[in-house]
Amino acid sequence: MKKTFPPWRLPGLSLLIFLTVLQAHAVQISFPANTNALRGTTIDIPITIGDVTGLGVYSYELQFTFTSSALTVVDVIETGTLSEPWSANEFHEQNGSSLRIVAAGGTPLTGAGTL
Repeated sequence: MKKTFPPWRLPGLSLLIFLTVLQAHAVQISFPANTNALRGTTIDIPITIGDVTGLGVYSYELQFTFTSSALTVVDVIETGTLSEPWSANEFHEQNGSSLRIVAAGGTPLTGAGTL
């Protein structure tokens, strides 16, 4: 009998695979920690990674926590990013104060730059 995972377990599996790659090869992930903006303005916050060429990264999952009275998530932009060739990024805002971004593709990520 073929065993299948419930759909809610697949993102957790992707995160486990990505974190294993990161621990073995120490890929740096960064984003601007202090971004100033006036209330009502829209800002882009890039998420940057170090070189992942040859590491076999086929998926990733990121989660951020924020203060909902200070920030509202509008969209996740993938144009001009390393993961642009993959299927569309999925993002889910949870409880108005947590953002989860997931993406996967049929070819591994290569290079360094903005996710």
